[in-house]
Amino acid sequence: MARFKAVLSDIDGTLTDSEDLHRDGYLKINTDLGVEFAEGELEDGVGVALSDKYGELKDRFNEPLSYQEWADRLAAYYVLNADKITIMPGAKDFLDRADQNGLALGAVTNAQRSEGAASLARMGREGDLFAFMVAVEDVPRPKPAPDSYLLGTEKLGINPKDIVVIEDSPVGVAAAKAAGMTCIQIQHDPSLINDNADLIVPRLDDPRVAAFLEFKPEPGNTPRRPGQ
Repeated sequence: MARFKAVLSDIDGTLTDSEDLHRDGYLKINTDLGVEFAEGELEDGVGVALSDKYGELKDRFNEPLSYQEWADRLAAYYVLNADKITIMPGAKDFLDRADQNGLALGAVTNAQRSEGAASLARMGREGDLFAFMVAVEDVPRPKPAPDSYLLGTEKLGINPKDIVVIEDSPVGVAAAKAAGMTCIQIQHDPSLINDNADLIVPRLDDPRVAAFLEFKPEPGNTPRRPGQ
């Protein structure tokens, strides 16, 4: 029997890779609004909440635009170019094994619902394994606040101690731990590691993930006992 009853997983950067798509959309939409980025300015914005980015840019727009109007333009670009989204190594296999081990699955993202839905759609059948998605517009505060994970807990109807969270970002780990959950961080960049994570691995297909979750062995991969 698996160690946990459910998985709540982040999407972008954890299950899917759309870093280049986000960057292209951010550059395109803001350039169209008259923003000229200084060298290194885009890199400085990595990890900054979208609402904070809007606050930094809005006075540079060539037309008045509310936060939601701006965010909707970014989301529309993302959805329109969703074919550029790729799947992270081991993501599909992990979801299959979690499902086979009887774990309920929910997605929790800081992205807008349309963006999260586009990413899950790129995952095909494995994307359909999720019972629900909590998006940024569903909660009063985004990650690193625990709101989205607490809402996920409510939807599952499962005690937080019986839920494992899969995250890639430091703020995502902070949100999961603030919600009282166990968290596995999938991160290869030392500068982005949150030491509060319960397990830190570079890839989702790292064998330590399955061992930590106590997944039953896959058919044909039953471990041999000593002497066999």
